[in-house]
Amino acid sequence: MDDAEFERQKARLLHLVDKWIEPLGLRWWRIDVVYCRDEFEVDGAPARDTMASCKANWRYLQATVTWNMPRVRDEDDDEVLERSFVHECMHVFLNEMRETNNDDWLSHEERVASMLTSAFLWVRQAAEPVHLQTDGTVAAASALNGLMASAQEPWH
Repeated sequence: MDDAEFERQKARLLHLVDKWIEPLGLRWWRIDVVYCRDEFEVDGAPARDTMASCKANWRYLQATVTWNMPRVRDEDDDEVLERSFVHECMHVFLNEMRETNNDDWLSHEERVASMLTSAFLWVRQAAEPVHLQTDGTVAAASALNGLMASAQEPWH
């Protein structure tokens, strides 16, 4: 990916940071965003198909969201990017759950992150202005139904 393409993709992601950090209540956290151009890894293992990952330190209110830029470039649906970003932000809230004695903590954290992602997206959609479409239906309602249908999709 050349520098110009990298900057275009980065701008798509910065828009999501600006849109979501405050509504999610994460302004008091230090959230670093890293843009990985090369081999993307999660926990030291190659993760070419993973869109993004999040590492959080709840004790110090610090987190890093790392984006797999080749994967971002290949994703032309901005709603998929938005869902991915909100999902990774949910891990910021859920990170301290990892300290329980449950061996299956990550499965629980992934499910809760997916459900919270859907909830925040639904709330934001509901708060946006309603526009009538040419056929007299409400655009926001159809968009909300689309979000609800996509809530069944797994994200990580």
